[in-house]
Amino acid sequence: MKTAYLTLIALAALCTMIPCEAQYQYRHDGADNDVIRSILEDAVPVRRQPVPAAAEEPKQSGVRAAEPAADAVSEPAAPKTQKRSSSASAKRQQPKKKKGGELPPAAGPDRTLLITGINLLDAGNDPAAIEKFRQLKQKYPTGVYADQASIWLARAYIKQGKYKEAIDETQSIAEDSGEYPAAVYLSGQIYFTQKRYDAALDAFYRISSRFPGHELADNALIDAGKIYLSMKNGTQALSAASIVVRSYPDRETLPDAYFLIGQVLEKDPVMRDMEKARLVFRKFVYRAEVEKVDSFAHSPLLDRVKRELNYLDRNFFRTK
Repeated sequence: MKTAYLTLIALAALCTMIPCEAQYQYRHDGADNDVIRSILEDAVPVRRQPVPAAAEEPKQSGVRAAEPAADAVSEPAAPKTQKRSSSASAKRQQPKKKKGGELPPAAGPDRTLLITGINLLDAGNDPAAIEKFRQLKQKYPTGVYADQASIWLARAYIKQGKYKEAIDETQSIAEDSGEYPAAVYLSGQIYFTQKRYDAALDAFYRISSRFPGHELADNALIDAGKIYLSMKNGTQALSAASIVVRSYPDRETLPDAYFLIGQVLEKDPVMRDMEKARLVFRKFVYRAEVEKVDSFAHSPLLDRVKRELNYLDRNFFRTK
């Protein structure tokens, strides 16, 4: 009896010492299977008509297109522009999804420094861009653009492979800042790139749980799902993707969620189901090419999905 009691104490102590994904798991239950069923039965409420493009703004956001995921896990791509409607007028003109570092309308020398730095960064002149962002932070440390400068400075450091400096910039942003969620997400992307998966999951979990209404919450879930898939934890990967399908069906990460679910069903050693994987991939293509759903039709994953379908048909469903 005494031995069993000591064993329980030892196990409890061990659990408190584990800093890994167990502390940051997404809830998994039968609802995830319902999500797969809803995909196959065409019951996911997606926008079926293309969304009118928002008026173009000066080149300053630095948003880049997402890259297709690798077989197991890919380095994170910059968040895609997302268009959501919250009112009748918003349906006519959708706002761009915020990535962090967006510019308030007020003009001034600090704003000029920021725009100049962004343009230099986009032009590939990283050292000059870094200098502009540093000048802004030094001259206007409490200004409205200081945190935006930190976000862009972190991105510039990432381009140079200076991840420690980039993390320092993201951690300099206070929790009460409007840029804090973007800073946490950016730090998660850095950890993701470095394959520091526990730290990345922590960051992505903070975004999706503390800021579920934020424009980056769905991106965080997709990136977390990719990590779980690479760790052969298909249950958690499916759970993260299912949350996107259930909670964010109007965002442009919905195709990413379909693709991630298909990958779980194709590749995870525990949840593997080739027939369901093929059906999910087929539904992706159907929504892109038959229903003309804008987010699917223009997804960079479409060609990858077709390749996966060809692979499955050739290797598992060959007919005479």
